[in-house]
Amino acid sequence: MSAAIGGGLALLLNSALGDPRNNAKAAALGAAAGAGMCLFVKSQQVKTAEQVDADYIKRNGALSAEPKVVSYSTVAASPTVRRGEKFQVNSNFELANGSRTKVTDVKEELTLISPDGKPLQSGSKPVAVKSEQVKTAGAYTNSFNLTIPEGVPQGKYTVQTKLFVNGVEMARNAQATQMVWDGSSVTVLAAR
Repeated sequence: MSAAIGGGLALLLNSALGDPRNNAKAAALGAAAGAGMCLFVKSQQVKTAEQVDADYIKRNGALSAEPKVVSYSTVAASPTVRRGEKFQVNSNFELANGSRTKVTDVKEELTLISPDGKPLQSGSKPVAVKSEQVKTAGAYTNSFNLTIPEGVPQGKYTVQTKLFVNGVEMARNAQATQMVWDGSSVTVLAAR
């Protein structure tokens, strides 16, 4: 249903503002955007809350009152991707509890931004390890799969990720990539 809504909105906007000859392309891109492109693949806890909290105390003398993002990084898993196929983005983050407020909810959001600066696709998922939603601090790795839609133009795309802790955006990353279409694959020429 969201794909139909996205396709219809793109078609309507393109008809009103753009060249009607591009209606099919606009509808396809809108449908892809409306359908969402993120599939949460995997989360893994690599350090417990106790380990991250102890490391934080060792470096800073004490926990802060509220939860803290100790580190957050995002990287594309492969330098090339074919249109219509999955493209993996991996993130790593460490969360320390606060002395007053503990981590009770963690969510990550990923958005693919087109060369003209408009969000092309986005999706978000609660972080879950073994089908259980993460409700504690610790260090985690996440993997997202996204699909570069058919018909997207060459150019500089940005993959933006946001990390939400207890419902509040606490960190974000943006990785700019230059994608070139060679007829069968998109090559990432530069990152960051």
